[in-house]
Amino acid sequence: MTPPMPPGEADVERMDAAMQWLLRLRDDNATDKVVAEWLSWYESNERNTQAFDSMQEFWRQTGRLASGPDAAARIARLG
Repeated sequence: MTPPMPPGEADVERMDAAMQWLLRLRDDNATDKVVAEWLSWYESNERNTQAFDSMQEFWRQTGRLASGPDAAARIARLG
């Protein structure tokens, strides 16, 4: 089995952009203009779509990890 290739610089930048968009969209002060700009970015490239969807899933999973019983113990095991 071949190990996964490390992400290229463009992929790292795309994931960073996806996280920045996720944070901006979660802001209570996000405007319709911000949403329109995000949608333009999201739909402009399939890799943008994949990066954002992956980042959003990561956000959901870490939220589940950080809540519920024994959250501190589960997080400590990751470190």
